[in-house]
Amino acid sequence: MITINSKQKKLIVVVPAYNEADRIVETIRSIFSVTAKLATDNVISLIYVVDDGSTDNTYKLACEAGANRVLRHRVNQGLGAAIRTGLLAARADEADIVVKLDADLQHDPGDIFALIRRYLMIMLMLYMAIGLRVSPIRWLLCAGSAIQFLRF
Repeated sequence: MITINSKQKKLIVVVPAYNEADRIVETIRSIFSVTAKLATDNVISLIYVVDDGSTDNTYKLACEAGANRVLRHRVNQGLGAAIRTGLLAARADEADIVVKLDADLQHDPGDIFALIRRYLMIMLMLYMAIGLRVSPIRWLLCAGSAIQFLRF
């Protein structure tokens, strides 16, 4: 378990969707199965689906599948607008971390776990580096090493 401090981190996974009735349930379940593992790291995970004016049952199925919020555009506004809607909702709900994932499972939801674990490790390293009373040059070297963890 990686713990920076006792404050829980709020992760919101934003899933823009347009006519994804065939995949949205599988997508939501996959995300929940991955993000559930982050609970031991003091991270609460929420899924926000943005239905971008779908003409199929995407909205209904996302609600039934257990998405924490399903936001809806009345007409299709495009991927950029759907992402913006999701990010604005995440900001309004005071998310600490936001990840955008496509509804068609183009990307592996398992990558969320690896990404967030690396982020938490970096934050822990920076937290420890800030707590040390060393020269600024040494602190920058510590921070630089932490940033290397982000590279895949």
